[in-house]
Order: sequence, then structure tokens, then C-alpha cells
Amino acid sequence: MSIEGGRQSPPPLTGFYYPTIQLPNVQNSWSLVIEIYEGPKKVADVFIQFK
Repeated sequence: MSIEGGRQSPPPLTGFYYPTIQLPNVQNSWSLVIEIYEGPKKVADVFIQFK
């Protein structure tokens, strides 16, 4: 386990995607967060919000 951004992240695997679904209690709105890893390094956070 590694700590990134003040929270626990899953152990990284090469070329593996960790989707993290977040469903905030907001009317007519939800978001999708995808964390992208390359080896031991997290390279991107993809944040998509739907309204």
C-alpha cells in the first residue's frame, strides 16, 4: 500500500486502471474518478462529472 495525496492508494500494477466510483449526494449529478498508474507511479487522475 502507498499513501498518495493524503489517502491510501491500491498497490500499483503496470498498465492497470483503478476506477474509483464516487456518488456524491447531489441532485442530478454524479462523478467518475479514474486513477491511472504506470508501474509504481500514478500518472493521472481523470475526473468526469455528469449533470
